[in-house]
Amino acid sequence: MRVALFVRCAAVAAGALLFWAGAAHGQVEPTFRTGTTLIEVSAIVTRDGEPVRGLMIDEVEVYEDGRRQPLVAFEFVDLTTVEGPEQRRDFVLVLDDRHISPPQTRATRDFARTFIDSLGPHDRLAVVNTGSKEFVHQLSTDREESRALVGRVHGELTRFREAAETEFHAHVTFEVLRRVAAVLQRQGPNERRTVVLVSEGHSVLPNDPRDRQDVAVRQAYRAVLRYASTANVAVYAVDPRGLMADQPVPVSREPVTDARAAFATSRSGLPTSLAQELADAMAARRFGSLGQMAYQTGGLLTVDRNDLQKDIPRIIQDSRQYYRLVYVQPDAEGAERRTRRIDVKVSRPGVEVRARREYH
Repeated sequence: MRVALFVRCAAVAAGALLFWAGAAHGQVEPTFRTGTTLIEVSAIVTRDGEPVRGLMIDEVEVYEDGRRQPLVAFEFVDLTTVEGPEQRRDFVLVLDDRHISPPQTRATRDFARTFIDSLGPHDRLAVVNTGSKEFVHQLSTDREESRALVGRVHGELTRFREAAETEFHAHVTFEVLRRVAAVLQRQGPNERRTVVLVSEGHSVLPNDPRDRQDVAVRQAYRAVLRYASTANVAVYAVDPRGLMADQPVPVSREPVTDARAAFATSRSGLPTSLAQELADAMAARRFGSLGQMAYQTGGLLTVDRNDLQKDIPRIIQDSRQYYRLVYVQPDAEGAERRTRRIDVKVSRPGVEVRARREYH
């Protein structure tokens, strides 16, 4: 049954993204290296949410697997100073209706329409969903069709799903995201690209590492992170549920000694078991699948916020103002294909740095 679910998952994802395969000239698998030996990283450097200009090359350090790499190119990309088609950027809006509950349908549609209306006239937008009634709008400047497709979105997430069903839905979503990243990589120069994912998140952290079902989902999730990071795709994840007041259902009255639970208990006055569940629920929203996607790719997470539209200007700003950093891949000749960690550090105090965390 699990094999059948996986095959069905791949078929659904492929059917939903036939246009992507066409855009990639019949190929979906990306070439993971950015060029032959040059690795490019786009770094967002801000202070209090505003872009930091005027950084000097000696203020920025890039590390690969812990070793500092000399920069061969360094520039501040600022598309706000140009007009016309040169300001164009590519965006993909992924509406994960498999992981959106029906009551959040309206919030999802409202956010999506506001985002579409906020794009520049030359920006290209693609819209794709993950649901059983799949649709795809390829990269274009046609906003009317994009808005029409948003009106077809309807949340499909139910409260009670069996393990196999949960695995199937997660695989579909991750396959769609993986293909989106693969195709974006082929759209021209390795510029910063943006995927906006509206979803309530996915269960990717297994309770039992021996559970093969969880391991398979986690592997698919890791593939998404790998493809997105390597393709210079920043994922901006938006949880449409807004600010939540958790009311965890107690599953155990045993005392909990975990420090996080003790802290939560001291702040909330709840029994330790309930406080632990509350802390876990909050952690799942902030540090679960959506949070990791945003962190690993240099994007942002919008969660526990009723005003979902507040981060839209920042999403678009990030695509137009960033530092372009390029270094020569160490040991490129005959190098093994593996995941390599990237760390970007800025010596100027009081700034926040976001950049992709790896490539393969």
